[in-house]
Amino acid sequence: MSRKKKQQAKACKLNEYAAGKVTELLGECFEKICKEIDDEFYTREEELCTFFSVIIGTTFFGDDEPLPHYRWSYDGCSYDYSGELIRDGDINIDITLGEFLDEYTGSKWATFESGRGWSYTRYEKEVSHDLLEIGEMIMRSVIERYVDTERLTGDSELLFWDEIHDSFYDNTLTYSFFCTELIASSGLSVFDYDMPLQGYLQIGKPYWKVFLSKLERYKEETASPGLVDTATKYNIFHNMPKIMLFD
Repeated sequence: MSRKKKQQAKACKLNEYAAGKVTELLGECFEKICKEIDDEFYTREEELCTFFSVIIGTTFFGDDEPLPHYRWSYDGCSYDYSGELIRDGDINIDITLGEFLDEYTGSKWATFESGRGWSYTRYEKEVSHDLLEIGEMIMRSVIERYVDTERLTGDSELLFWDEIHDSFYDNTLTYSFFCTELIASSGLSVFDYDMPLQGYLQIGKPYWKVFLSKLERYKEETASPGLVDTATKYNIFHNMPKIMLFD
């Protein structure tokens, strides 16, 4: 089947409402919605900064134990330059946020590359995992202002979002929520790499206890003892009384 016919077949699977909305959103409404998405990120800018301060603080600094500092060392292997991590004391808290995010966590992952089988995870990558869900959620929340989601069902809903996703993602600040470095250079003040780490942690520290309490309550109420996705954590935080967030 030719590419054109595949596209036509895919479009036919969309119901009439969804197909019409795709055309509308990617037509005259497109630039307007893109601006609204960016505006939504700026509206939530302070809250997002506080939220990620809470996430970093409660995830990595909640037990008051010092975090190990690792340095990479070449182990002499002639056919694999993965090297190894060697513990070299503890992470100095008197560093910048950017320097902390560049620290190794101590874990590694398989690259499946010749000559470098392992790569070592930095805190930046750990935090960036949490970003994707938040960016997508905020983008979608704006688009849903223009869409009656109850009229999207089954495959038509999946195809609808698939049809419009990349256009809005690539042309809004949502794209920056791929990694902390992109956000830091986007104009959003969610991550200020030059800020002292201690100062960044202090932004969210007053809310650690309340946030963790609400998170535990959510786990109990939903019988979900395991990991909670980041979007749910953000919704829990977002719905906390504003006096708690910004008093």
